[in-house]
Amino acid sequence: MEIPEKEWNELRGKVVALEKEQLTIKKYIEEKLNDDEELVESIKGFRNEIKELLEKL
Repeated sequence: MEIPEKEWNELRGKVVALEKEQLTIKKYIEEKLNDDEELVESIKGFRNEIKELLEKL
């Protein structure tokens, strides 16, 4: 079965658009994961500071 050139080019364009969207989503998820890791590290730091304060009391 042969696909007309116009349809083929449309499909190719859609694939390119989907690949770009996939990369955008991947980048967004990676940024959010990094944000989450930074938040966890900050909370650990606060926890340690609170522990040190409580030990001094």
